[in-house]
Amino acid sequence: LNEVEAEQLSGLEIKSIEQAQNVCLVLIEKYGIKIGVLITLGEKGVVYSNIKKELVHQQAKKVKVVDTSVFFFYF
Repeated sequence: LNEVEAEQLSGLEIKSIEQAQNVCLVLIEKYGIKIGVLITLGEKGVVYSNIKKELVHQQAKKVKVVDTSVFFFYF
């Protein structure tokens, strides 16, 4: 899920990594999820929790963004 979808499904706001991790746990309980929940947080990375309540946060890697939409204007 992305951050907005996770907020809508949980009814909770995500403003920090800790809040995102809490939302993972809430979604697992609320919807009876059998494997785990992964929430993408844009430049803040991603958080994941499995049903054993093991929480993981992975930082996003910095990359150079390239706008490829200009390519289409030449055809």
